[in-house]
Amino acid sequence: MKITWPMPAAPASFCALLLLIFSTAAMAAQSFTPFVSIDPVQRPDPSATPMDGIRWQPVSYGEYRYFHDTDYGGIHFANVSANNAGLNQLGIQFGQLGLEAWSGYGETVSAIRSRYSGVDPFQFHGGIEQRYEHSGISLHTEIAAATRVRLSLAGIRSKGLQNRTVTALGLYHRGIGVDYVEIDRGSHKVGSAVSLSGDIRGHRLSYDILRQDNGSTWQGFGYSFNRRGKHFRIQLQAASNPLYSEKNETRLMFSLGFRTGGSRLNAAAESTQSSGDEGVNNNNYLIGGALVGVGVVLSSGNSGTDEAQRHSGQHGAAFDVLNRINPKSVAQNLEYGGYVYRNPDGSYSSTKPVKGTPTSVLIPPISQIVPGSAVARASYHTHAAADPRYDNENFSPTDIATDLAFGLDGYLGTPAGQFKFHDISNDSITTLGTIAN
Repeated sequence: MKITWPMPAAPASFCALLLLIFSTAAMAAQSFTPFVSIDPVQRPDPSATPMDGIRWQPVSYGEYRYFHDTDYGGIHFANVSANNAGLNQLGIQFGQLGLEAWSGYGETVSAIRSRYSGVDPFQFHGGIEQRYEHSGISLHTEIAAATRVRLSLAGIRSKGLQNRTVTALGLYHRGIGVDYVEIDRGSHKVGSAVSLSGDIRGHRLSYDILRQDNGSTWQGFGYSFNRRGKHFRIQLQAASNPLYSEKNETRLMFSLGFRTGGSRLNAAAESTQSSGDEGVNNNNYLIGGALVGVGVVLSSGNSGTDEAQRHSGQHGAAFDVLNRINPKSVAQNLEYGGYVYRNPDGSYSSTKPVKGTPTSVLIPPISQIVPGSAVARASYHTHAAADPRYDNENFSPTDIATDLAFGLDGYLGTPAGQFKFHDISNDSITTLGTIAN
């Protein structure tokens, strides 16, 4: 039986109350013209087959922004919508003190544009195809001439997964900014991010590093130019992951664009992007999108998914786990077993080996040990130590019948170190190679 826990309710009432009060007052004080952008963006398609790798498909993306400034302060409101994702954020500024609050939702990966949009969403884990909700608050103030500090806190919740908490601290002086972000899954720290940026007359240099506690990293070195509706960006990215060698890569990315129109709102947006007081999202009005983006990238909310070794193929995942557990199985004269499953990103992983007896192993139901939204493709098990009473070098009739009954391929590690495969599509058995024994 699969057990799930109720998901904590997001503090949407708080955001709604602020929105009602300040938007009503602003609309009464001054009429405004909204800026709306509908642009194609790229989003991963988790349904891709292993041969396809990760497919990317265009989705609609819309932003609605409203700014209103007075001699005493100001307010801003942003609404962002994309396929299966949305964000509402409200901010107020009174003197040197500013506050933003937001809430939103997403699915699998973050589709909200932010400073970390260029990060591969599956760099650090195989993903979980599940809706999540998020909310947060950010406070910033001036502590010295042209120097500001920002403290932010966001929560990401998804049914049946551990809550993720994102905490950020930023310091900004004129056109220079530094941010530190920490991500926790439950009470356990899983990763962090550091961002540095400097801006001189529209020319921006940036450096970002995301790091998971297992040693996986992503780094980005960037240059961008943004002035009078024209923007250009180039970024060199370097990534490494000790749990998935195919995520070790270096690439160069370019973007070039133009913004039409000269409304006050466009000017306000460009001003916030080059002010230096940016937080992790390059601007104040969408800091919520950046925090949830880095939180979802660094942790899936499931420890098994975050820490799983990944492989490009099913055979590779089975070989890896049997090669590691078979020597222990032979030494202890105990069978071990588990499942090989396909992650949403198209990679393959295995569950942790379950200990059995000298003659059998009872593997728990798939729903209990395979991460949510992953698909079990095969079972694996060992045959303990050599015993003249049994044919431990081959699949038993019970092994074969169980594979066929559950519709799962089977892998076997034998006492002599043979690595065997039962293909249920044609009910054939082949020896794929050898493993440690």
